Amino acid sequence: MKEPWLFIMHTEDLHFPIITPQGFEDEKFGSNNYEKQVSAIDHWLGKVLEKVDLKKTLVVITGDHGSYIQTLNNESLNIDFQDKGKLQMKISKISNKFPKFLEPLKLNLFLARENISRKRKEKKIKDLNLKPHEIRGLLNQRSNLERFLFDEKVRVPLFMIGPKVDQGMTISQQVRLIDVFPTICEIIGISDKDKKIDGVSLYPLLENKKMGGLIAYMESSPAILIQPIIVIGIRTDKYKYFRNRYDSSKNVHLYDLENDPYEDDNIADKDKKTVGEMESILKKIINGFSLEKGCSLEDVDDELRTEETNMVEKQLKRMGYI
Repeated sequence: MKEPWLFIMHTEDLHFPIITPQGFEDEKFGSNNYEKQVSAIDHWLGKVLEKVDLKKTLVVITGDHGSYIQTLNNESLNIDFQDKGKLQMKISKISNKFPKFLEPLKLNLFLARENISRKRKEKKIKDLNLKPHEIRGLLNQRSNLERFLFDEKVRVPLFMIGPKVDQGMTISQQVRLIDVFPTICEIIGISDKDKKIDGVSLYPLLENKKMGGLIAYMESSPAILIQPIIVIGIRTDKYKYFRNRYDSSKNVHLYDLENDPYEDDNIADKDKKTVGEMESILKKIINGFSLEKGCSLEDVDDELRTEETNMVEKQLKRMGYI
């Protein structure tokens, strides 16, 4: 096999519920289960990288979405609403054994338990002076109908280690997952000039060159047994904009990321001009997708109601989605 080598690692062990990894229970590994799991992943990444020849191998580490950690620790508060990982895993194993005709009962039990849990959490924090991003982080649950695209869910790390990559470089400019593939192609010398690729190579950034602002298109995560409010949107270096997937007048959100990085203040009603500009960009992306694929967003959703639905449902349940 020809060199150079490519080794891609997609981290999936940060999906909730998280069971505290054995050997990483101590507080020095993190103040919550999420941080302790990161420490465990880091430990094993180190073991893997010890075996990799970084002079001949490009290593790429990334993920597909973020998570709400459901804890809050500061000088005056210590709130922990994390799911009990072992208990949740046991419940999932039992519920997966339910016969198909009991699915409605299973769903009702799940929603009832989630509702009780949310009310208990709301009662505990109702008198606290918390900011919007702190509240949504603590109260987020799998049964939430609002599948909104806040940064806690859409920002993921991207690490590249190996030949042609400056190990001391940190890039703060927004990039996108669709840019990873063409970047890999350029670094390891595979031509993609004759192929239709959505993303662009980020290699100029690795050479300290400037690139125009990259606009990221976003969609809500899926759900199977409930009908959530799903949204689509875009993220620029300055703004985050998203709205209802099928109605541009509903669930409209606009955030000034430069002045409001935690997305606490929805300025959609205050800045109609920017909303219009963001919607225009979003529609161009959607129209381009429709022309290329020969179908609309509704057509794409309809495809998921065909014979592939059962396969998709089974896989999403395994990953913890409803």
